[in-house]
Amino acid sequence: MSLLYDDAQLAIAQEARRALEAQSRTETLLALLEQTGSYDTGYWMLAKEQGWTAATLPENYGGLGLSLVELGLIAFQIGRVLAGAPFLTTGFGAARAIAAHAPVAFQHAWLPRLASGEAIGAFH
Repeated sequence: MSLLYDDAQLAIAQEARRALEAQSRTETLLALLEQTGSYDTGYWMLAKEQGWTAATLPENYGGLGLSLVELGLIAFQIGRVLAGAPFLTTGFGAARAIAAHAPVAFQHAWLPRLASGEAIGAFH
């Protein structure tokens, strides 16, 4: 029994680890180091399928409404395999900025797209 995480949180971390280890390819990551503006599309499809792109977004925008604890557990597993995709900048950074500061119409237009992984967020 964990003193830090409940059973549901541990299950999220274990499933993320299992899925990422099955998907992770060192040669894919090494190839990305030679490119600019690219990301691992296989990993991104996995992130979308697993719902990681929607982890902390509100449910009314297609999100899962999870806490930062679950996000951190997923991010930790992503870091373990050095996944080459914009996980935190999209599902958390851009989404949280839009949710906190954008007009409601902008939120309605973009948050569901970020939650589904259809759009990828970035900062300029």
